[in-house]
Amino acid sequence: VESVRNLGIEASGLEERKSFALKIAQDLFNFMTSFSTSTNSSMMVVPTNLLDRWMERFESKYRRDPNFMMKNN
Repeated sequence: VESVRNLGIEASGLEERKSFALKIAQDLFNFMTSFSTSTNSSMMVVPTNLLDRWMERFESKYRRDPNFMMKNN
């Protein structure tokens, strides 16, 4: 059983983690749309190695600046 104090600490970072996760998801979506070759707005055709390329790009940016996702671009 968790104490009320521990639950408060855990809940305090919830919005920040959600915001960070949404920024990562948006970055992936933007990367994917830059490769899309579909003219149909409900489908996206991307290279099969897209996730590998995105991960390499993400890790490279993170090595240069661990806080890059928290900056407004």
